[in-house]
Amino acid sequence: MDGVMRTKNQQKGFTLIELVIVVAIISILAVSGVRVADEMHLSSAARRLYGVIMQGKGEAVKRNAFCTLVFNQVVGPDTFRYVLFEDQNRNSEYDALPAPGEPIIARQQQWEKNIVINTQQGGGTGFTIPDNDDNLPSISFKPNSIPTANGGGIANGTIFLADSKFPDLDDRTTCIIINRSGNVRVTYYNTVLNQCQ
Repeated sequence: MDGVMRTKNQQKGFTLIELVIVVAIISILAVSGVRVADEMHLSSAARRLYGVIMQGKGEAVKRNAFCTLVFNQVVGPDTFRYVLFEDQNRNSEYDALPAPGEPIIARQQQWEKNIVINTQQGGGTGFTIPDNDDNLPSISFKPNSIPTANGGGIANGTIFLADSKFPDLDDRTTCIIINRSGNVRVTYYNTVLNQCQ
């Protein structure tokens, strides 16, 4: 061929297979990133509630007073997911009167993104801790940090937090368990055994 060697055209770029593989890898990473973010919201809410419970125990000892954690508590015009306060009259209820009311130690107005109380558990309330006379779930800590119920008996129970993005809340439920000695632990709900682990 005229004594000239022809060279193969050198094309630069990616093949279709290479592009498909890259898109697949990016898709997998994106999906797993969303799942991790969802789990972080639930974990964050559970850790925050655990911290407030531990703060209640510590404040009870520090103040040498009863400290109570009440859920769905109205304070003024607002409803809070929970309120931790120094329970000066030891009735497990937040008393706004006489003004300025019982001292509030901590409160949370909203749960983290997509976090709810799992009302499929706890007899339909999402709680197994006792109710106060206002029918609000509450637990008090004595100055020795032992949990008590409204009326003075020793109390224990579980709070069930869930991620509302999942149709079956039990698939993404975290249990915050308070035992009778005041120990607190955070664990996950096991749907096979139908109990907290």
